[in-house]
Amino acid sequence: MKKNINWLILSGLMLSMSLYGMTASAEDTSTEPANQEQKEVATEDTKLNDITESTTTESLDSNSSNEKETTDASKVVETIDKAIGEKKGEDVPVDSKPRPSIIRDELLSQDYGITKDELDKYTDEQLENTMTLFTRYNYDITGMDYGAYARLLTTLYVDKTVNIENALTQLSFDPASFNSYADMIPQVEQLQVYLKTLYPVNSTFLPGVSMTNEQLIVKLKKLQVIEDEAKANGQTLPFGRIAGLLQSDTDDSSDSSSTDSTTSESTTTSTQKDKVTPTSSSNKKDGSLPKTGEKQNELVLATLGLFSILGASYVLSKKS
Repeated sequence: MKKNINWLILSGLMLSMSLYGMTASAEDTSTEPANQEQKEVATEDTKLNDITESTTTESLDSNSSNEKETTDASKVVETIDKAIGEKKGEDVPVDSKPRPSIIRDELLSQDYGITKDELDKYTDEQLENTMTLFTRYNYDITGMDYGAYARLLTTLYVDKTVNIENALTQLSFDPASFNSYADMIPQVEQLQVYLKTLYPVNSTFLPGVSMTNEQLIVKLKKLQVIEDEAKANGQTLPFGRIAGLLQSDTDDSSDSSSTDSTTSESTTTSTQKDKVTPTSSSNKKDGSLPKTGEKQNELVLATLGLFSILGASYVLSKKS
């Protein structure tokens, strides 16, 4: 009988050791693929981050290069071209004042958007006054053709968004007579009146920009920097002194572009870094890591099984 009991105890010990070995082997088998996959995912994630950061850096460098190529002066020219509209003929000469008869002939020489019947409604005096004001616009901005002159006629006598009488009285203030934008700063009050009269915000010809004196001074200083850079390169600005003042602040778009680019870079990098390895809740059959404490739980179960067998063997031995 004792031999049977000893045999049972020995069998229980062997069974418990076998179960423990199988459990440990299963854990190692399930952990190795998970570790391998984790390493592979981490490696791929690192490579992806490197590629993303490299691409972002190249994109930023390219944007910076393009911004340098596009000067503030060219932005002003672009804005003015859009305001003036498409040219259909040669610039109206500003060194001589065309007679009303010549103006009529030029306006009807091609399609400038005005018919003969519409033109006949204007008096010679109106055509002359419009040409006087138009010549000033040419000096303030840049050369314009008779198509622009026809639009000014509509602005003055049809839309009436610019008062011709008030505008003519302001011509004694001549922006072209200043040697620099900085020289205009002491005359900012008079400049404001000039801009509001010839370039009101609601003008259907060349609308202005509403600015306080402080904002106007800031813009004059910025234009002075542009002018100084042009002079340093032996160049002159391709527009009149008022042209730059009609444009919204040129720095706003570049700052916004830079901020968007930085935000985009940050978002892209953050998104890529958030793609981490599989979570601990993944199924082990997929090669993921076991749950936290799972290995310890299996070890406890194996130990309890061992002691259960020993306990049962002891009870049997007592009964015998």
